Amino acid sequence: MKHADDKPAFPDTATGFNVKRENVPHGKVMTVPYDAKSLGTHCQIRVQTPSAYSANRKYPVLILLQGIGGNDLEWTKSSHADNILDNLLAEGKIQPMVVVFPNDGSRQNGAAGKTNVEDLLRIPAHRPRVAELAATLA
Repeated sequence: MKHADDKPAFPDTATGFNVKRENVPHGKVMTVPYDAKSLGTHCQIRVQTPSAYSANRKYPVLILLQGIGGNDLEWTKSSHADNILDNLLAEGKIQPMVVVFPNDGSRQNGAAGKTNVEDLLRIPAHRPRVAELAATLA
């Protein structure tokens, strides 16, 4: 419930910020399978590269984790992060980057399974998992 003295912390989001714009160059989202030895299973990640991606250039990497019960499609299918990133890049609001959408593994075939979110967040337990992701992206 809003009160008369409430002040927004952030400006309202612009309409269409997450819509695919035809006049904007689009990055490539690809599925990358890899062997997660730290989990003892096979996993996949989605990786978005910017529209002008070059293998000869180094890019910052952003890893976006989804909520519990989600998977590697959460950010692109539900939140349209791929469109948002393309639009922000075209507007000059962000620099070109590689974005990784891992599958956290918290649900496998609809049942509770191993989670690798803890591997990514704990130190030093995350190191093998991050190394596996980095090797997959290299």
